[in-house]
Amino acid sequence: MVPRWLSRKVLVIILAASTLITIALTAITFYINYRFKLGLLDLSFAQLQRLTLGPLSTAVWSFDDEQILKFLEGIVATSSKRISMT
Repeated sequence: MVPRWLSRKVLVIILAASTLITIALTAITFYINYRFKLGLLDLSFAQLQRLTLGPLSTAVWSFDDEQILKFLEGIVATSSKRISMT
């Protein structure tokens, strides 16, 4: 017959090990997901810069307030659609 203290010790070790493994795997999953979303955000900013920087700077230098406002409204509308999709 197995001593009672040994059974408790094995149970505690198994529970502690499974808890640590679960926490480690969850942390790794969160980190991978974070890095993926950060990459998507970087791509989104790069695309936004590539598409709007030239025309927006032209509108700023020509002091075209209406055109600047349209650009900014378009950027906000595009950003809100992307945020709601993710």
